[in-house]
Amino acid sequence: MNKRVDILWRVWLVGICLAMFGMGIFIRAGMTQWHHGEELIAESDSLVVTAEVLPAQRGSIFTADGRILSTTVKIYSLHMDFKLEDFDAQEFTAILPKLCDSLALVFPKRSSYQWQEYIKKGYVEGARYYPISNQLMLSQMKRVKNFPWFDRGQYSSGLIIENQIDRMLPFEGLAARTIGYTRQTGDSSSGVVGLEQYFNQELEGEKGIVYKKMMSQQVILPDIERQDIEPDPGLDIHTTLDIDLQDYADATLRKSLADHKARFGCVIMMEVETGDILSMVNLTRNKEGKYVESYNHAVGTLIEPGSTMKIPVMAALLEKGLQLTDMVETHKGDFRVAGKKVPEATRPKKFYYDPWDVIKYSSNIGISQFVQNNYEDNKSFYEALYKQFPKENTGITLQGEQSRNIPPLSEWNAISKAWMSFGYGLELTPLDILTYYNAIANKGVAMQPRLVTHTSKFGEVVNSYPSLSLGERVRPETAETLTKMMQLVVEDPKGTAHSALSTRSVSICGKTGTTKIADDQYGYEDEINRALFCGFFPVDKPQYSMIVLLSHIDAKEFEKMGGGSTAGPVFGDIAEFAFAQVGNKTSTDSSLLATEGVVLSTMLSDDWKTITSILDIKSEQPLYTVSEVSLNKDNNAARLNTSSSYQSQQNIVPNLIGMGLTDAVTVSAELGFKISCKGYGHVKEQWPSPGSSMSRNGEISLVLK
Repeated sequence: MNKRVDILWRVWLVGICLAMFGMGIFIRAGMTQWHHGEELIAESDSLVVTAEVLPAQRGSIFTADGRILSTTVKIYSLHMDFKLEDFDAQEFTAILPKLCDSLALVFPKRSSYQWQEYIKKGYVEGARYYPISNQLMLSQMKRVKNFPWFDRGQYSSGLIIENQIDRMLPFEGLAARTIGYTRQTGDSSSGVVGLEQYFNQELEGEKGIVYKKMMSQQVILPDIERQDIEPDPGLDIHTTLDIDLQDYADATLRKSLADHKARFGCVIMMEVETGDILSMVNLTRNKEGKYVESYNHAVGTLIEPGSTMKIPVMAALLEKGLQLTDMVETHKGDFRVAGKKVPEATRPKKFYYDPWDVIKYSSNIGISQFVQNNYEDNKSFYEALYKQFPKENTGITLQGEQSRNIPPLSEWNAISKAWMSFGYGLELTPLDILTYYNAIANKGVAMQPRLVTHTSKFGEVVNSYPSLSLGERVRPETAETLTKMMQLVVEDPKGTAHSALSTRSVSICGKTGTTKIADDQYGYEDEINRALFCGFFPVDKPQYSMIVLLSHIDAKEFEKMGGGSTAGPVFGDIAEFAFAQVGNKTSTDSSLLATEGVVLSTMLSDDWKTITSILDIKSEQPLYTVSEVSLNKDNNAARLNTSSSYQSQQNIVPNLIGMGLTDAVTVSAELGFKISCKGYGHVKEQWPSPGSSMSRNGEISLVLK
């Protein structure tokens, strides 16, 4: 009996302890749920829910007429893994000849036999990541996936397909430093220099997020409890650049730099009325002796302007009251300031010079004496310089623009005033100089240099960047007098640019500049010179202004180098080309909108944009494929008709005439054809001719102009 009671007592004791323990667990769970429930649920979800970041499509950069300067493409690379568990070596060996036949068609750098030998080598080595090809476009990658053996899929064939985002410049090096480039980090990219950097936030867009829930190691499903965020593509940037002018200016400057063995040079062309930058060429000689766009000298290099400074100084003198009949003695070429001889490039033509002669002959003695006579001290001349260049920089939409360097008065000495009058002892960027000369052409009003007109998304304008005035630099009558003075530089037989520019097909005025380049060790004694010409054209109704700079030329080797003889011919060649281009540009007669069938064979891209805007045509169809716009009787609705010559067929060579390079590559790639091309611009010639029969992977040769 006692034994039975003892057992029951122990059972009850254990039961009570277990009940109390269970009650404690229940109470603890409740407290945890009450105090930390939401926190623990969120932590639990985080263990099974993942957020995958989707990169946004980076916007493209376009020329003024809509051609692509920079765009994003996806590039594919192919490798093979010969160590897969499911890799059937015997069957692979049997199919290898057919696989290599196909590879030779798409990648003709190797014959079928050479491909067999190459792939056998990787197989024998047991390579896990054996390179097959890279830089493939989407259409090529899809085609390769269907080749014999590769059509079995990655886990049976060993084919590894990888992709990366690449930023493509269809015009390669043209304006490369102005456009800029990007640095790729994973799936996203960011601008490093140029427009890519300045407008990086606009171009990159907003990344998206996709939420996924891991149900098990093998099962991952979309998380329907969370709202995915779609990536928002970046904005497109529309520039003022004219790629045809850029191309010609690049080639012209490149040749002159090579002929004179110069270290670097730049050309900037601006539209007078708007300040639009039509071309900006920056070429620097690299270690291999080639000229490349590696630094933007137009905005990032400060130079002593030399005799191009005489125009701003003469403007200040005229506004202060200098009379055009005032004279200064030339001292037979031997004039000194504080005991130091003022350098003069040539022997004076007269005993006395008036303001016209000073500019025409580019006389340092003349300009320095006019300054000495009209500005009693350094301070008054210092203030006059700041009035001509009131802004530290132009404010162009490019990072790294240098601020003009006019030394503070505390650093001036007895000769500073005289030497600054002919462009030594102060520094400006080439764009600073051009902006000033453009103001002279624009009746005294300076315009801010403009590289971008607007941004857009899906064809709709998002932000506009209108032309901005920087204010009046000189009075209109002063600008007119300076223009006449600069005409003499070109038209007078003794003018410093007469031989290079007087017989051009377009009237030009401007100012030459030749400066010695200071060396940190030897000062100005090393005879390394810089040549400039800055001006505008045509003279009667200025449309364009331009500056040409060639720097670091050995004057001992090229004794006749100078602003007129070296930079002048480059200016003249580009000016003639630009003016001829203006004559070729026509606009579409607005009366065409009143007809029911508008033929677009000669229409410009800008006209097409205008018409689609007026008629509210929502179409991504490019202009080159449109043969006719059919309007209804009320002219408030439109239908696009596609030219039969642009309707693509398999194994038939498409008509690429008139397309830009990007469009031509896209159309050809979709049909399985490759492209080789020469030149820049639009397709003017192609071979084989449109409509010819050609097997896939055939090559179409293009000539772009």
